[in-house]
Amino acid sequence: MIWLKARDLQLMNLAIHICPKHWRLLGYPKQEPPATDGGPTGVELAGAIAELARQTLATEFRRFDPTSLKLILAEAGPRILPSFAESLAAAATAKLLKLGVEVRTGAPVESVDAEGVIVRGERIRTSNVFWAAGVRGSPAAKWLGAEADRAGRVKVLADCSVPSHPEIFVVGDTACLEEGGRPLPGVAQVAIQQGRYVGRLIAGRLKGRPDPSPFKYFNKGNLATVGRNFAVMEAFGIRTAGLFAKMVWAFVHIQFLVLTSSRIGTLFRWSWKLLTRQRLARLIIEPEPSQDAIRATQHNGQRTNGKAEKSRSDRIARVTVQ
Repeated sequence: MIWLKARDLQLMNLAIHICPKHWRLLGYPKQEPPATDGGPTGVELAGAIAELARQTLATEFRRFDPTSLKLILAEAGPRILPSFAESLAAAATAKLLKLGVEVRTGAPVESVDAEGVIVRGERIRTSNVFWAAGVRGSPAAKWLGAEADRAGRVKVLADCSVPSHPEIFVVGDTACLEEGGRPLPGVAQVAIQQGRYVGRLIAGRLKGRPDPSPFKYFNKGNLATVGRNFAVMEAFGIRTAGLFAKMVWAFVHIQFLVLTSSRIGTLFRWSWKLLTRQRLARLIIEPEPSQDAIRATQHNGQRTNGKAEKSRSDRIARVTVQ
């Protein structure tokens, strides 16, 4: 699971929507924005950017050539979507290639800097890198002096407790619990089910009840969307790819919305986008110029009122609704 602050989403939105204008103004012949990691997040992000660039931006920027965009999806493993069946991963790969995404497997990212990335020894120069390979786990293993896996997650027993501290429980992305010889994935359902299990266990101990049976993860299936009308689904023995999987993906996401009004509104917006390829609203948010930028403008002799407020990092200078 990847959590993004509102400011992060603003900057990502700005980079995707404004970069074609910058490419034209700066005279860049080609930009290569890689999306790293071939998991569900990276695959969905790559598909969304590809469709956005070749459909939405192509109609809004007259001098932007969609063929000049080179979108690369880099995955360190032998294939994308390793948690899905190989046939579904192949279907997702074919869809991404059709959208114009270059899929590189067996290509670990070695370095990310201001000039771009280094993928398996090759320098890819770009101004936009979207990292979807996760983040470093919590240092809870160091706090507890417990054994950890290579990702830094605490290795726990079948009841989610730390081996050397039976009174301490670790769940979610911070825990490494193996089932069938493989660690459970770092997804929301694992964390939710572990949290409920540990809550019942602690409540039972306080009431003097015997401990429940070891934790068993109930896999409700995997879904990943690739573009506008395509998704892959693996649930309850069913494996499918295409429009039907996309409809299931949309239904599941709408069901998790809390308010009925949000469900109805989201269903209407998604239906409108699916049928017309248009969005009801889109926000392009540009951050307020920094103090350094204002001083540089004054130093260069350009006109300015010389006033600059002390602003928060998320202050907005202009919002364009389209």
